Amino acid sequence: MLNKIENISLKPDMRNEIKNTKKESGLNKVYKRGSFADTLTYSEALIFLSNLNWKLRKLNISSDEELEIAFQFENFEFNFLINTKSNLLQSVNVKITDINVIDYSSLLKFTIELSFIYRDNQDEIEGLEVLNNIFSKVKSYYIPGENEINSKYYFNIFYEQEEKLSNVLSKFLKNILIFIEKLNQKRITFGSVDNLQTTNLIEIKGIKIEK
Repeated sequence: MLNKIENISLKPDMRNEIKNTKKESGLNKVYKRGSFADTLTYSEALIFLSNLNWKLRKLNISSDEELEIAFQFENFEFNFLINTKSNLLQSVNVKITDINVIDYSSLLKFTIELSFIYRDNQDEIEGLEVLNNIFSKVKSYYIPGENEINSKYYFNIFYEQEEKLSNVLSKFLKNILIFIEKLNQKRITFGSVDNLQTTNLIEIKGIKIEK
């Protein structure tokens, strides 16, 4: 069963109710009843997220070391699903949601579901321009009444964007791992992918439209 944390704030007067189970295993050993809320409110880990301007929406950690973390950054929401037992992050699942749908009054959001290869070799900071470009194309292929974007448009949407998108998501994932290390006070070590020329950096699993 997952421990679940939602809408965590650094300010004590903005705390939401936090629920925790008594079971302790792996990553969730750090979460102890009594000091749990205070630890999450003032911890170095959450200060780190605050400095990134990330708004933490959800943090689920299962006993088998599967981690789900969701956060909002600018006009996007990200939901990462990570197996922390893996020694090589070859396929990390993530959902990216564009919540800026002001021009689509009948819609709530556009969501891209994909997996990507973690790359720990980027020196330059990637901005979110790549996501703005991708979602602009997604919206151009939106057909009113449809619940998803047809896969035949994926090539046009992601053409020459895969490497930039992989870089952005890898940067985010690296910060997530730093956050978990700070929260758990234990280093997480993963391998990296060497043969990038023969490997697909991004695999698109779907583009959904929520009404």
